[in-house]
Amino acid sequence: MCRWTRQVGRDVLCACVFVAMLFSAGCEGPGFIAHVLAGEPKVPATFILTPRPTLVIVDDPHNALGDPNYPAVVAANVGHHLKKNEVLDATQIISQDRLSSLATQMGDRYPMSPIDRIGARLNAEQVIYVYIRTVKMQVAGAYHHPVAGIEVKVIDVAEGTRLFPKAGEYDDPQTTPPGQFMSIEMNRQTIDTSRRHAGSMLARELAERVGLEVAQLFYKHVPIDDGPGS
Repeated sequence: MCRWTRQVGRDVLCACVFVAMLFSAGCEGPGFIAHVLAGEPKVPATFILTPRPTLVIVDDPHNALGDPNYPAVVAANVGHHLKKNEVLDATQIISQDRLSSLATQMGDRYPMSPIDRIGARLNAEQVIYVYIRTVKMQVAGAYHHPVAGIEVKVIDVAEGTRLFPKAGEYDDPQTTPPGQFMSIEMNRQTIDTSRRHAGSMLARELAERVGLEVAQLFYKHVPIDDGPGS
């Protein structure tokens, strides 16, 4: 018998033993096989973005993230995951450097400028707007439990209207309608408070997580599993 024939025989035998073990476990065996073959179920996109020039603006007016550089970390992570998951390509994501330069140029006028006008200044056709409402580290003994409350909108620049979430039937047209509220929660964990900037680094991890979960609104994804201790 040649080497190839012996190898195929061993592979077939191993496969048969594996299937037999699954079925011997009871009626869950076939379901388990289907689950393995199909992969982990995914969460559908909440909103489908049109592929076009897109600016991400992250507004943290109360410095809830604890560092004026962290809104850019959120925005960069939104762009990274949208590109990685082929929602937008690199040419359609307007860089945060351009937004930062515009903010410096506008000075005190920047915080008061409408979202669509800022987008138009940078040739964006739509803006993903993220408003940081609250950030809590929730220290309990040795444990830190980072939680962020945010609001997300997608604005059409040319029309100056909100694409996502759709305006509700009872929205007051004289006020700014609310965005999609999200509570983003990380696993409880301990940090070495004797290390310099340990708390700041944890806040940066939260900023990265916010960016990921905002991006996930716009593509099908596997649910995040923080593992035990959450």
